[in-house]
Order: sequence, then C-alpha cells, then structure tokens
Amino acid sequence: MVFSSYTFIFVFLPITFLIFHFFRRFGAGRTAITFLTLASFFFYAYWRPKYVIIIGASVLGNYCCAILMLNYRRFAKPLLLIGLTANVGLLCYFKYMGFFVEQLNSLAGTSFGFASRALPLGISFFTFQTMAYLVDSYREKEAEKSLVNFSFFVVFFAQLIAGPIVHHKAIIPQIKDLFRRDSYFAANTLLGLMFFSIGLFKKSVLADPLALPVMTVFDRGMNTNWADAWLGGLAYTEQLYFDFSGYSDMAIGLGLLFGVHIPINFNSPYKSDSIQVFWRRWHMTLSAFMRDYIYIPLGGNQRTFAAGLACLFITFLIGGFWHGAAWTFILWGAFHGAGIALHRIWRERNLSMPRFPAFALTFIFVVFGWVVFRAKSLQIAGEIWGSMIGSNGFTIQPAFVSNEYTIRIGLGLLIVWILPNPSQYLEKITWVKVVACATLMCVALIHVKGNAPFLYFDF
Repeated sequence: MVFSSYTFIFVFLPITFLIFHFFRRFGAGRTAITFLTLASFFFYAYWRPKYVIIIGASVLGNYCCAILMLNYRRFAKPLLLIGLTANVGLLCYFKYMGFFVEQLNSLAGTSFGFASRALPLGISFFTFQTMAYLVDSYREKEAEKSLVNFSFFVVFFAQLIAGPIVHHKAIIPQIKDLFRRDSYFAANTLLGLMFFSIGLFKKSVLADPLALPVMTVFDRGMNTNWADAWLGGLAYTEQLYFDFSGYSDMAIGLGLLFGVHIPINFNSPYKSDSIQVFWRRWHMTLSAFMRDYIYIPLGGNQRTFAAGLACLFITFLIGGFWHGAAWTFILWGAFHGAGIALHRIWRERNLSMPRFPAFALTFIFVVFGWVVFRAKSLQIAGEIWGSMIGSNGFTIQPAFVSNEYTIRIGLGLLIVWILPNPSQYLEKITWVKVVACATLMCVALIHVKGNAPFLYFDF
C-alpha cells in the first residue's frame, strides 16, 4: 500500500482517521495511540506480512536495550554496543550481505552463494532512527518507558517507509498531546490535506510520467547522444525530487491529520548556489543525522582543517553506501564528499563567485551526481557522463526522448527554480490557496497509478 493509491486514500486513511479521532474525541487518548500504532503495523504488513516480525523484533529489541541501559548504568556501554551491533547486523544482512559475498568471490576467486531476499521496506530509515535513539539514551541517561509510545515513534505509518528520518525528541514529546482533544483539529486537518494534495500532485502528475524517458536513456546507457544524455539526466533529477519531496510532503500532511508535526525534509534544494547549501536543503533530516551521528563523532568539527575535510569525505562515503549496496552509490557518495570538501577549501581561501554562475555550477554538479546514482553500473554511468560532455558529439536533436517529455522536463525546471516550496506556500492559508490545493488534488487523483512505488522505497 502506497500513499498514492486509491486503497490508501479512500479506504485505509479515512477509516484510520475517523477511528483515531473518535477515541480522542471521547478522551481515550491511550486507546487512540495504541490503535494508531496497530494501524501502522497493519500498513507495513499490507506489503509483505512476514516482515512485520522483523520490524516488531527491532522495536522490541531496541526498547529493551534502552530500558536496560537506563536501569543498569554499569553495563550501559556494553549494552549500547550490543544494540548498535544488532541494528547494523540486521541492516547488513538484508541490504549488504549479497554485495559483500559478491566482492569476496570476485577478489578471492571463491564461489560462496547468498540467496538474495527482498529488502524490508524502510529498513534503512527505521534502523537509523532506532540507532540514534540508543545513542541518545546512553548519552542522556533517559529512555521512553512506554512500549506503545516507543513503538509509535518507530512505526508511525506517515514516515515509516521513506522518512523523513524523525528524531525521538521531535516525536515522543508530542504523544502526550495526542491524549487530549485537539483544539487545532480543524486547522491541522485543512493544512494536512493541503500538504497531502501538493505531495500527491508532485508524485502522480510530475514524477511518475518522467519514468519513461529516464528508463529509455539509462537502460540504453551506451550510444546515447548529447541531447538524450542531458534530457535523461535532467528527467531523473526532476523525477527523484518530485517523487521523494512529494512523499515527504504527504508524510507531513498525514502527520498533521493525526496531530503530529513531522519535520520539513526539502527546502527548494535546486535553487542552491553551493553544494553545501544543497545538502542543507536536500533530505534535510538525513543531512542532520549524518552531521550529528557520523561527522561530529568522527571529530570533524574539532580536528585540523585537513582532518575535517577527511571526516567530511568519509561521512558522505558512508551516506552513499547507506543508499544502496553497489559501487554506483559509493561513487556517488565520494563524488559529493569531494565536492563539498572542495567547496570548503574554496570558502577557506575567501574565494567567491557571482550568484548565477554559482547556482548553475551547483545544479550541473548535482545532475552529474544523479546520473551515477541512477545508473545500474559504473560503465553505464561513464557512458552517459561521456555523452554529456560531448564524447559522442553535440547533437541537439534527441533520438529517444520525445518532444512531449522535453516540454515536461522544461516545465519541471521552471517549477523547481521559480515556485516556492510547500512550506513557504502554505505559511499563510487563504481561500485561493485552498481552492488551488483542492484543484491539485482532483488532478492528481485522476493520474494516480497504484502500482507506482516511491523511488526511495529502494533505499
């Protein structure tokens, strides 16, 4: 079940919404939270029931580990190491074991086998969240004592599958407010529906149609001319943004429908004039996680300038590998790590560049990065990169991308460069904006394809 499906929009969501607020309306706050937690488990199980055991075991194991650290401080550090090892082990087994075995066989000439398994949805996201929770519980000597509250923090369906990566301090304190009748019910519901409508429009109208030109270019890889290579790269640049930011907008909207404020995850990243600004605006919760739980623990903010650059590079290398078990993701992480290190050197030397060239250079850098992120192999990425810089000539007439998609790509660029992001647009609600969002919802519902998963489900 995905947000952009009729089953979710017309069955799961309204039933869950009505029952949850029925309990809240009559003062049964604990029952409401328990129901919403169970509904979230059902939402997860709808995709593949057997994997509920995995996320359930993760929730219970991390909860018990945090409680034991709280009650047995002498053993807190060993318990933390056990908890982190278990989380990393779970992630490695499902996401990376096949990759490790393949590399071992390639290097050592062995023939070990590993039966690949479907990746449990959201495993990277809920594993990161629980690991951060364990680290903070160890540092701050406190833990959530209610298993229901902790379970809700991990499995709340609005952000379970593809984020944003929420911090426990942003969610658990809000739970007590859900026990009370919501005096902002009408305002939250209206704002939530508006966020959801914008996100659904991004997904079904702007992102999904771009799948065809993206597949056409990236599945060919070789023998792609200059125009097709650039159109394919731009199409994926837009598809990924509209798809993932659309999901995040819908998650924010769904959270508001249930009285939960989920953090903003995108802030017009393609308007950035440096790669550093880009990472402050793109997948903002992941950037914050990498800063707080990778870069700072490595000592990047306290070491020498050169050591800080190395920590930055390692952080982005880890971030790239987190996205997927393939050399393409590792190269993507290294690519951005090198880019942001170079930017820091540029800034350290007090160099500057006019706004427009800086913006253009940043955007082109990001597009080149998305090429290797999307490519199925380093060879295909290299072929497309080569075509983009003119290795096959500078043909301006695309051979595989039709005029219709060329126009779509052009309009998409105007949208990301000119229009405000949803959080800016909805900062002040007017009836004109309400009507506009209702129109977007109607158009989006017409274009909904229930079999079109979100791209970040794979990561």
